[in-house]
Amino acid sequence: MFIIQNEWKGIAVDTDSIPEEFDARLKSLSENAGKKILFCGNNKERLKKIEAMDGPQLTCDQSPFGKAIFYPKVYARLLSMLQTRSCETAVITGSRQALKQAQNHNISNLFFCGGEELPGDLIVDLPDHIAQSWEDIEKAVRGESAGYLAEYCAERYADKKDDWQALRTIRTELKTFGGNTCPLIAAGRYFSQSDPRAYGHQLSKRILLHKWEDTAQTEIFTETYRQIIGSAICEKIDAVTRIPPKDSRQFDRFAAITRAAADDTGAEDLSEQLVCVKKYGSQRTLNRAEREANVKGAFEMKKEVKGKHIVLLDDILTSGATAAEAADELYLRGAEKVTVVVLAIKQNKNNFLDEKLVPIRCRKCGGEMQLRINRTTQEAFFGCRELYNKEAPCTYIEGYKKAMERRNSDAGFANESESKFLF
Repeated sequence: MFIIQNEWKGIAVDTDSIPEEFDARLKSLSENAGKKILFCGNNKERLKKIEAMDGPQLTCDQSPFGKAIFYPKVYARLLSMLQTRSCETAVITGSRQALKQAQNHNISNLFFCGGEELPGDLIVDLPDHIAQSWEDIEKAVRGESAGYLAEYCAERYADKKDDWQALRTIRTELKTFGGNTCPLIAAGRYFSQSDPRAYGHQLSKRILLHKWEDTAQTEIFTETYRQIIGSAICEKIDAVTRIPPKDSRQFDRFAAITRAAADDTGAEDLSEQLVCVKKYGSQRTLNRAEREANVKGAFEMKKEVKGKHIVLLDDILTSGATAAEAADELYLRGAEKVTVVVLAIKQNKNNFLDEKLVPIRCRKCGGEMQLRINRTTQEAFFGCRELYNKEAPCTYIEGYKKAMERRNSDAGFANESESKFLF
């Protein structure tokens, strides 16, 4: 899985789903960027043309990308040809199947959608990078794309260098139960605690802390929403609100965020007007139909908003049922347009990685090293339960890189000494 510190040393190109005109460009780009490149595909004529280019070329006609069945040994061969580990490798593809294969192998991935927006069915299986043009591919290969905006904003660690170039938001639509259509803007991925990819993923960790009333995350998320709204919404905003807490006595973790967003845009803050009037149960284990019934009639807008463009904030989009119900209430009260803005979209759990992604452990006590947040500096680090008895817990970068090494799926990896992955 891609986090900002991933370094691509090898690139596997799925030639069956990438335009042939990119072949020579990719070869030249990889050479200039000092990266190895392997062209894989079933079109042998195209591979022969690639092999005829100046200089030695790596090609493979045993491509795992189009297979409905997963072939780990074929992937091991690709990594062997590139002489890279899975944590140093990226796949460039325009195939949903190939994307899923790369995600199952814990390999960084770039999905090419050819000038179109990302297909709506992929928002729950988001790639690490989205490319709509050759320029997007070029930025990713050169390391000039920092990924999703909210994930970048959430990454806090010692010596991080601010680099706001080529940050990505996801644009799609949310269909409401009342037949309305809302523009939906998301800026990252959320992995549940049971998903092994959550290990080391700061945005997922900080969203949970914020839900648990850690107000220190409010400042980070206020700036994140500011960046999302400023970069992704061009038209005039008349009002801003959020999904209200279920209980009026409950801490409103979005109060300061909504107020700041309204001040930034010169819009009205409608937080006190959109309220929850039904204490609906947890949505966690419900399917879409059950979620719809669960939140039906849960919200009330206390004033008319006729003709207004309203931005509705939430942190995670799962099925979209809660946001859809709130949006319908705003439309019922006269809103002309409701734009839903979320930090992240919950991703489908990748069960394939359950056994592969083994946590790193403390050399002293043998305890699992968990992602933790320094309450004073808000910088992330890894530490075991006995971290306060240690002279120095491991830094985020050190722990992340060690975890990525631990999670390799390369042939022969299992023979490496376990002590290498202890701190």
